Amino acid sequence: MAIAGGVGTMICNATHEGDWQTVVDLANRHPRIKSYLGVHPWFADTVTAGWLQRLALLLRDGSGIGEVGLDHLVPVDRALQEQVFLGQMDLAVRLGRPVTIHCLKAWGRMLELLQDYSAVHAGLLFHSFGGSREVMRHLLDMGAFFSFSAALADPRRAKMRQVFMDVPLDRLLLETDAPDQYVPALFAPKQPLAAPPCNQPCHIPTIYAFAGGLRKVDPERFRDILWKNVKIFTD
Repeated sequence: MAIAGGVGTMICNATHEGDWQTVVDLANRHPRIKSYLGVHPWFADTVTAGWLQRLALLLRDGSGIGEVGLDHLVPVDRALQEQVFLGQMDLAVRLGRPVTIHCLKAWGRMLELLQDYSAVHAGLLFHSFGGSREVMRHLLDMGAFFSFSAALADPRRAKMRQVFMDVPLDRLLLETDAPDQYVPALFAPKQPLAAPPCNQPCHIPTIYAFAGGLRKVDPERFRDILWKNVKIFTD
């Protein structure tokens, strides 16, 4: 469905050790999928001895690193989250790999920790960005990119939409965050939902149309700019 809908490439992020090989195998079977391997902050307390060395070995196939980061909304020890996050950032620097980052309610600490990693020229991507304008501007100075999801269409996310409007086009990306963040107002505004819906990669053209309309950018130019941006994280 995604390919038929015009999706050219997809990033698949791992979240913990148990799905690293699954993500690698998926990318090996489907050339349009780029694998990202890492430990999500929700699972920082599940790592086992030698996990970072095993991750480094798997990254030899060219995978990016992700989804990693900090999350102060979950009951996972914050010091452990930072230890796991920084280990993966060190690996990104050493191997020259792009990183996809998750951050919730931890922006001040994230900015502090990234001071030593602003030279990760392979790419820093903040997925489903929900930070403030001030945070966005600090991260811009560090070379970061910002990806927004269908949450832009949620009428309760006015502040997110304002930040989205301020992100320079050459630092902007869009995502589905499938299977999460299904927004009925965007994907199925007039259809009754018989069952809990699942977001899918094929929804990305709908997100592009909505986001491009907000930015009032010619659709073809908008796609060309964002395609150039995403190549940083998929080539």
